[in-house]
Amino acid sequence: MLFRIRENLAANRLPIGEVFDGVCLVFAGLLLLTPGFITDAVGFALMIPPLRRLLAAHLARRFLDGAEIKTHSPAPTEDGTVIDGEYRDITPGAGPTAEPGPNPTARPTKRIDG
Repeated sequence: MLFRIRENLAANRLPIGEVFDGVCLVFAGLLLLTPGFITDAVGFALMIPPLRRLLAAHLARRFLDGAEIKTHSPAPTEDGTVIDGEYRDITPGAGPTAEPGPNPTARPTKRIDG
């Protein structure tokens, strides 16, 4: 298993399946050490690779069903370019104070009059 993890990392692939298998095998070992019929049955079931794949598919489906995927893309301008940046309101009387003071951590801003 460690060899397959190293192969995937060398090929710039995430070894998600191999890590899941490793975690299942460690958990199976712990269950087999715990006395009891049910813990032994679950431990032996986790040792079977097709059952681990079914469990991984089920967990992935449940995780993806509950996940929210949010994307943000700035609106392009008329000519199709995207302008992304930060701004600071320098209008007198705006914001929590009447007059904004200099912000030493702010990046320099470029004023564009158009």
